[in-house]
Amino acid sequence: MSLIDLSSEPRGGWYVIHTKPRQELVALENLERQGYRCFLPMITVQRIHRGKWLEAEECMFRRYLFIRLVAGQSNFSPIRNTRGVAGMVRFGTLPAIVPDEVIDALMSLPSPENPLFKKGHTVLITEGPFAGLAAEFCQLEKSDDGEVRALVLLEFLSKLQRLSLPARTLKPVD
Repeated sequence: MSLIDLSSEPRGGWYVIHTKPRQELVALENLERQGYRCFLPMITVQRIHRGKWLEAEECMFRRYLFIRLVAGQSNFSPIRNTRGVAGMVRFGTLPAIVPDEVIDALMSLPSPENPLFKKGHTVLITEGPFAGLAAEFCQLEKSDDGEVRALVLLEFLSKLQRLSLPARTLKPVD
């Protein structure tokens, strides 16, 4: 008897795995070692540690990763017993399926090794009271509510002003 009925998804799809606390990389490694195709989106954040700004790579979605499964071909039973995995995300009895378009969009985001913004580069502010002004990018940081913010230097009133803006409101200047 199968615990997961995937008959409605014959070509396969991306499913959501809920991991144990701070075990995303452990779960990813163990699932890939078993032959599963997985995706764990990462983001580079900057934070103060002992008075110094440090860059750190974090999971974009804490305690979650995505796994590609095909009904009738993938063996689902080892997943829940994999080290680092708490279980599959479900809505009732059906596992949560993420559309391919969403995963494609996440995969096309700049990776931590190739960020969209680089320190010292000029960016254009696209929204808010400073829309249309150019600023110098300093760093990305993650706020407590999970929003990615950018620290920029903006010349305003003949002085450099440090601003924290939502990263989505910036555009790199070519």
